[in-house]
Amino acid sequence: MKDTNILRDTKGIQELSRANFVVTFISLLNTNADGYEAAADKMIKAVEKEKGFVAVYSVRNEVGVGITVSYWSSLEAIAQWKADNAHTVIQKKGKNEWYDWYQLQVCEIVRSSDG
Repeated sequence: MKDTNILRDTKGIQELSRANFVVTFISLLNTNADGYEAAADKMIKAVEKEKGFVAVYSVRNEVGVGITVSYWSSLEAIAQWKADNAHTVIQKKGKNEWYDWYQLQVCEIVRSSDG
């Protein structure tokens, strides 16, 4: 597996003040994740066009543990992305082929501070 221990910053940290919700996705890739990186890149490009999307940050270590944190303006925007046709296809592929384990959480931002 290629080392993908990188941070993807799609819009810049200054945009985060527009977010009201966060989606965290923690996963463990299996050893046969052919096509995963290309699909992840495609989804990053697609999500950037979604109404209500604010930003996404993603890292993965050398053993396949990854975390992606995306920021959203509303629950409706999150639901719309979840229902997106291309995203649904990739979700199924992830569940059936790429991930040994994953957990997704949708969280409301109650308080935020900058430093």
